[in-house]
Amino acid sequence: MSHAIVKRKQLETRICNHHRIYCSAFIILLIGIILKVLPLHNCFTLLMLSRSCSRILSLNLSKQFYRTMNSTGKWNPSLTSEQLRVLRDKGTERPNTGNYLHNKQTGIYSCANCDLPIYKSETKFDSGCGWPAFYDAIPGSLTFTRDESFGMVRIEICCSRCGGHMGHVFEGEGWQKILNLPTDQRHCVNSCSLNFKEG
Repeated sequence: MSHAIVKRKQLETRICNHHRIYCSAFIILLIGIILKVLPLHNCFTLLMLSRSCSRILSLNLSKQFYRTMNSTGKWNPSLTSEQLRVLRDKGTERPNTGNYLHNKQTGIYSCANCDLPIYKSETKFDSGCGWPAFYDAIPGSLTFTRDESFGMVRIEICCSRCGGHMGHVFEGEGWQKILNLPTDQRHCVNSCSLNFKEG
């Protein structure tokens, strides 16, 4: 049995165990209410806490499961640890540190993992946000997914071939009027998610 399959089974078991713990806590609290051993308001508070803890633990384990299942066979072995953290684990590089932030050369930006062309250099503009910005992508090169993490609503963009995380799209910021751009979108992209080929 491969290491990835073993890790998958271990994570699945841990998720099931946490759900069992929550269900057991729920049953104990119900018994306490019926026997009038615990005040009703205390039972409700404990139930909500156990439910919240169960959901948080399950979410964290699910993220581990996702990363484990995507860590084998899919990712280019030449990627750095920082690129894997961003492309695979959906991280974000530090602002104003990317190699392509101030790149003015003409060419094509491709996915750093699978080399799918993503952006043409003529769609790049300076937004001052700390990451490379583009007003549009090559048709069919990206997938768009609603992202509600960190208490905000954004659109996550990923490579349509390998699923590598590129960054996020922001709309309605006024760049179309300010810079006379064809769209009012800002694709905020991690430099380490990209490769650049001049030409």
